[in-house]
Amino acid sequence: MKRLIFIFILLGIFINAQKTDSITDRNWMLELGTFNNFSSKKTSAIPGFSIGYWHRFPTKLDARLELGTGFKFSGSEYQFDYKKEDEIYAIKTKEYIFFFSARMVKPFQIKNRKLEWITELATNTIIFDGKDIPDPNWSTEENAVFIDIKSITALQFGQGLRFWIDNIGITTKASFAPYKFFNKKSLTGNFDVVTAEIIISYKF
Repeated sequence: MKRLIFIFILLGIFINAQKTDSITDRNWMLELGTFNNFSSKKTSAIPGFSIGYWHRFPTKLDARLELGTGFKFSGSEYQFDYKKEDEIYAIKTKEYIFFFSARMVKPFQIKNRKLEWITELATNTIIFDGKDIPDPNWSTEENAVFIDIKSITALQFGQGLRFWIDNIGITTKASFAPYKFFNKKSLTGNFDVVTAEIIISYKF
């Protein structure tokens, strides 16, 4: 996880070092969306809401890079086993997801309609309450109160299609995140998540 964040930071620094004559081409996006995650670890697949903030970089070699971050929430409940130090803990949590994402956007045209094909790589982090999972750093005071937030992170791979009406964009996207693959020591059983999204973007 730390390596991935470091790579994204270096990528951002490299892009910011471009010539100043291309800086005026940059702009920002605010995104609001609805999504539905499907997984064997969910008791139900209830649609949720997402919000994201994005930086659109200048078009280079007929493609554009977008970097963004945001948060997703739904009323769905995950139920999975979390393993720590050879002990198994049953986790129940609502769907709280923090993401950091990079997109490569390729424009193309069908008749008179300009479209964009999106290829996305994101880090998705499910956040949950870990108060029942012992931590050696906790105080032993009898009346101590603990707030312990734990998480599991996976790379999410996505593909989508977007079109614009002035500064308003509409995107449909499908993604896949194999949580078990990236958390082999802390998760048991299969834990894959497939996501379907509809996103409205405002470009400024």
